[in-house]
Amino acid sequence: MKIISPSLLILSLLSAPTWAQAAEPSAAPETTRAAVTDRASADAPMALDEAYELSLDYDAEYKLAEAEFDVNKTAAKQSMAAYLPSASYSMTNIPTDGLTRQVFSVNQPIFSLERLAVLRQRGPRRRYADTYLLFRQNELAQRVLKSVADYVRANESAKLNAAKVRALSEQSVRATRLYKGGLGTVTDARELEVRYQQAKAAQILLESERGAVAARLRSLTGVDISDKDFILPDRVPRIALLPKEELEPGVKTNPSVIAAGLSERVAKLDAQRAKWGLLPTVNGSASYTLASGRSISFVGITVSAPINAGGIFSAQASSATARRSSEERRRVQEQAKVGFQRLYGLVSGGDAALQSSALAIEAAEQSVVANQKSYDGGVRSNLDVVNAIQTAFEVKSQYVNSAMSLAENYLDLQLTAGVPAAEAIASVQKFMFRGQR
Repeated sequence: MKIISPSLLILSLLSAPTWAQAAEPSAAPETTRAAVTDRASADAPMALDEAYELSLDYDAEYKLAEAEFDVNKTAAKQSMAAYLPSASYSMTNIPTDGLTRQVFSVNQPIFSLERLAVLRQRGPRRRYADTYLLFRQNELAQRVLKSVADYVRANESAKLNAAKVRALSEQSVRATRLYKGGLGTVTDARELEVRYQQAKAAQILLESERGAVAARLRSLTGVDISDKDFILPDRVPRIALLPKEELEPGVKTNPSVIAAGLSERVAKLDAQRAKWGLLPTVNGSASYTLASGRSISFVGITVSAPINAGGIFSAQASSATARRSSEERRRVQEQAKVGFQRLYGLVSGGDAALQSSALAIEAAEQSVVANQKSYDGGVRSNLDVVNAIQTAFEVKSQYVNSAMSLAENYLDLQLTAGVPAAEAIASVQKFMFRGQR
């Protein structure tokens, strides 16, 4: 069985650690809603938790992980064969003597520390298979949320920019009319025309990006994404964040931490196997030999004492690997603790900052109205109104980006604290989209 190094898991977690509880998952989670190829006629918009459910049944990378899970489970069962009896049959033709010899033998290990070490690896290997699938579920949840966040950013930016285009169009038409009437300057008219055309060009790029992200989401879920899916509310509610003391104990159920501990256990058992392989073994044997019409039967005990210099070096290498696994396990545990502290700070701070950003949006909207009235009263210029519109656009775009970054950090924090992927996704859904499907 191939044991995946915990370092491989951690490399995927450096930017955003993922963990899950140690409960054994099912080999093939079922979705609660059948995937369809076209949701254009669906009444309810797709939500985050639904996208995750669909991806469990469709995503090619996760289906590969399920197949790997089955392979690992089967390989773990093979450790049982270490102490099971074995049988063999051989037939030999001896041309010089004109004889045919047939031998049938059965062997049952009675005392073999090497085989015992192999047998004891069965439990850790089986639990490792479960942990590996949990890690893949967490990783899938991250990929789904990342794609949804990118889609929300692109979709919201496209909608905000469309509103900006309409506002700039009105201001540009007004500036041109004033210039032709002798009440404005050519500078204002040309400046507004430039900004209007820039916003139109940006709209094309934003819509293209939205289409590209929607295609990526389809590759995860197997369904088409429409502009009514994943609607972000005007104001995101506060996160009901639990105290750090209640969340931190869940770090011990991190799949990477569990995998590191299991890898260490398997490495130590493998080192024992290599050492014990140098010791004598006792087997119960029974053989039946038939040659030239005569038969010979044997039932008894066989003792073998391997003498192999290469086994000594193999035992030393296995011991070194076990020591390395111990250090790797300690490193993974420390990284998990540090990752939890970092994510908790990002979520708590990001939640407070997001509320301030909401106030900034209100101020920016009021600024646009104030500048428009001042312009109508002859106090402000047309460019002042345009600058206020641009500021409002930037503040709203920043709010969307901050909200989606907070959602990603919130998901990672929950997974770090041992929350199952499905529950963590549901919590983010409730936070980001108010739980509506």
